[in-house]
Amino acid sequence: MPKRYLTKSLFTHALDCPTKLYYKLHSDEYVCAQDEDPFLAALAEGGIQVGEMAKLLFPGGVEPANTRIKPDMIAETKALLHQPEITIYEAAIAHERTFALVDILIRRGNQIDLIEVKSKSWPPGERDSVIKQNGKIRRGWQKYYYDLAFQVWVMRKALGVMGDEIGVMQNVVVGMGESLGVKGGEIGVMGGEGFSINPYLLLIDKTKAASIDGLHQYFKVTQDENGRSKVVLTEAAADIDLGEPIMTLVPAHREVSMILGDDDGRHEVDHPARRVPGAARDEATDLEKRGFDAWVAELCRLIEQDEKYPVHIGAKCKNCEHRIAMAKLQELNREASHQPEHFPNDPSAPHPNDVRNFREFSHQPEKKAGFHECWSEAL
Repeated sequence: MPKRYLTKSLFTHALDCPTKLYYKLHSDEYVCAQDEDPFLAALAEGGIQVGEMAKLLFPGGVEPANTRIKPDMIAETKALLHQPEITIYEAAIAHERTFALVDILIRRGNQIDLIEVKSKSWPPGERDSVIKQNGKIRRGWQKYYYDLAFQVWVMRKALGVMGDEIGVMQNVVVGMGESLGVKGGEIGVMGGEGFSINPYLLLIDKTKAASIDGLHQYFKVTQDENGRSKVVLTEAAADIDLGEPIMTLVPAHREVSMILGDDDGRHEVDHPARRVPGAARDEATDLEKRGFDAWVAELCRLIEQDEKYPVHIGAKCKNCEHRIAMAKLQELNREASHQPEHFPNDPSAPHPNDVRNFREFSHQPEKKAGFHECWSEAL
């Protein structure tokens, strides 16, 4: 069986509930409503169009072959990183059981810029600021910054292993260099020797209007042989005129340092002056509060052991996007029918022997994955 990795999409999917990691990896038993939502699918297509446009803002890059065979993709990216000056699209980085595809990775000597491209608009409004009054990251922005923080973490660990091979020093810090034209002094560039990782979000600048009509027509969404959406340029990249750029780089040094548990970012990863784990947001789980390293290690262990993190039923379960699949639901009902005394004491729940309306039953709000897990664990 191929090695299973903790990817950035799995990591962010399980951000609020580690149990969702198991649900996502067992889609035959636990259906995800998001996978069937046509509106979300349309948003995803818009996102890959924005991702393709972002590459044109950083021309001359190299894109490793996306073979879907992760070891090959990792090896090709590693080989490219031997070049002291290079831009890589969809760079595959990994450490042990963690894996991330970086939208745009730029190496300039001992500086590496990690750019995560999103179709979200910037700057935020007064009610949608990234940081709340209590100093925590607002919920609506968390997945973007935690996604980027995961990439920085994997890059740090990977460089710690292969740093000597590609000609960088082992002192790896999160910094904010000036290689992308951002004034570092305003956001706390880390000085001294070493290797610096500079995290950015590349977002839609809502203060600018497209100066070229029909810009989206250059980026045609189609499907590959496996049915996955992809973008095909309708013109050669060199011939496409984007006009006035409508995307803007947003430095993410502060938020990433908060998430990773660094202090204000002026010290390397092992410096004793660190923030309290899980202090970056109000919604931090117990697992997150152990610290980022321990958090990632436990998620990797769960994947390796094919183990489900214990379910903790709460208000969050009400809006869970996972539903138990029909076959699994029938299995639980058959099991429960032999031990009816263990069925949850809930007058609104149907008797385990009542299997007349399974389809309607499976879509009721209380029939979400967490509810069924409590049921099955009680058997």
